Amino acid sequence: RTRRQALDVGVDEYTTDLAHALQAGDYIVSVLPSTPETRRLLSDNALYASSKAGGGKCGVFINVGRGDVIDEDSLINALDNRFISA
Repeated sequence: RTRRQALDVGVDEYTTDLAHALQAGDYIVSVLPSTPETRRLLSDNALYASSKAGGGKCGVFINVGRGDVIDEDSLINALDNRFISA
């Protein structure tokens, strides 16, 4: 969707920047398909961003899409270091 379309349907904020989007919410729900562009899209940098730049409260990550969208080593690191809480 375009920014205008998103705002027209009541979206409070619109961004195409992944890190900014991850910082904005307390929950991350991934519903992404497995494609060359999405494989390991959610890695250390993305999961660190989800923790409000490492200093804020931890978010919750829910993946209902394909498993290879998240880098498993990054997920383990994020959980161990409390970048995400679950």
